[in-house]
Amino acid sequence: MKEAYEVCLLPETPVSPAEFQSGSLDDGIKERILAVIRTESPVTEALLVKRVRASYGIKANGRLMRLKFDALLDELAPLFTLEQSGRVFWSSLPDTNFDTYRVFPEGDPMRRYSSEIPAIEAAAAMRAVRTSKRQKKSELFTLTARELGYTRKGSDVKALLEEAYAFNKN
Repeated sequence: MKEAYEVCLLPETPVSPAEFQSGSLDDGIKERILAVIRTESPVTEALLVKRVRASYGIKANGRLMRLKFDALLDELAPLFTLEQSGRVFWSSLPDTNFDTYRVFPEGDPMRRYSSEIPAIEAAAAMRAVRTSKRQKKSELFTLTARELGYTRKGSDVKALLEEAYAFNKN
């Protein structure tokens, strides 16, 4: 089922990386993490971290930043599934017939990179565009990429489609 993607609009509160790491903002950071999960579920860890970091005006995602988010996510213990590309966070776990995929309007600056799309979502798009059981894999990949809003199939898009294809075989 194709839906429009809803982006979690977080308040912008520019802070220094040191202030972000200090612990004084932890409650607010956790609130933003949960807001993104509620709004954008299912959401990859990479996109979740990117949205929250950006709301604080922080661009870099170094080792200390990853450790900070790991600690906060451990404290919150949100629901997640594990994919080849990493953790995917959910507001509630999906049933076995998950069939929703979300797209952005063409040219939307908030559009997700292919590495930020959960494979389970790409797999749903793949099932939606499949026209027959005998459809060639390359044709299926082209149609799925187009359905998700990608005109080219670079290595990141191909990796997502391979994971989605494998997901559908299980």
